[in-house]
Amino acid sequence: MSHIKSLSLVIPSHNGVELLRGPAPILETFRFKTLHDSHHNPLPNGLFAGQAPRLRTLYLYLTDLPLSFRPCPALSGVTRLYYHHQCEVDDCFVETVDEMFPSLELLTLSTDDGYNVGRYEPGFERPIALCVNVKSGVRTFVANFPNAPSVTYSYLDATMKNPILHALRSAPQPKAIAITWSPAHIDLPWIGPPVKPLGFSIKLDERCVAVDVAIDVLKTALTAEAIKILARRMQKLVVPKELWDIFAQQKLLPELDVTLLVRPGTIDTWYDSPLRQSRLPQQIRTLTLSMPRGVDKDAETVLPSTYLASLISTTVSQGWLQNLVLRGIVVDKPSRVDAMAPNVRYEDSPAEKEVDMWTWDISGDAFEI
Repeated sequence: MSHIKSLSLVIPSHNGVELLRGPAPILETFRFKTLHDSHHNPLPNGLFAGQAPRLRTLYLYLTDLPLSFRPCPALSGVTRLYYHHQCEVDDCFVETVDEMFPSLELLTLSTDDGYNVGRYEPGFERPIALCVNVKSGVRTFVANFPNAPSVTYSYLDATMKNPILHALRSAPQPKAIAITWSPAHIDLPWIGPPVKPLGFSIKLDERCVAVDVAIDVLKTALTAEAIKILARRMQKLVVPKELWDIFAQQKLLPELDVTLLVRPGTIDTWYDSPLRQSRLPQQIRTLTLSMPRGVDKDAETVLPSTYLASLISTTVSQGWLQNLVLRGIVVDKPSRVDAMAPNVRYEDSPAEKEVDMWTWDISGDAFEI
């Protein structure tokens, strides 16, 4: 361990923790997963012989925290804890985190069963930022951290619109709204491929309020009334093309800056949208079409100029469009595009961020509660 700065370890049996008894003087990041199906797989309190002075980031998957009645010196400097377990967590988990991680600044928690309220009433007085998935008892869990400077919710398994509405209302009358695809999850090769489809992330005025929202749940939550309230002061909107028609049914503010995110495989469906006929042309000053790099790599990525002209005519009020930006978009007849706006600009497609799925590192941003 003496020469390792970052270690990712997956073991089939909890007996493998014996490998972690030696000092780790320069270790900064430790990812650990056990495949053992026991409900109690604690890290040893003598982890790294108590010598891991540089350890700051810890990922635990299906592994319990060390026993709280004994110290674990190796964890004293950890500032970021990412924890996933198949079982529910309870107030003992909160107490253990409080005792074991005196330097903690961020806690990301994901469980398959949620939070179980126990006999105690733990209180976490330090200002710890939270990232939690939406499960039973999530509000009670968050209440244990009254001084949390921020909370981000993951809606990976949420099926109701009410939690989404709560997130959408967390920033009153935002000027900037961004609904984007959540980062692609990657996995260690021997664990298996992701089983969840990509969801959406929501940012209001640059603050992330939700991640991993299913498109069907999001469409249900984005009612006409919800959009009227959400878009009262909206000046900038970033939204997937398939959700634009929902916004475009309402009269939006003039001089908008709109970015439509396009997946190559959806281009042929533009004319078939059931909401297309009810779309209202908007007074858009800048329109950006953005196709992320690394999405649907094998699909046809050339946009017919006739499609683009039709999109602009039904999306933008006549005479308003000043700037047209094509980001990662290839048009079959570029000469025709020059006449579509006074200023036309081509840009490279943005790279997609990837997130290690088994750590559930959902977001670094958050909104205040």
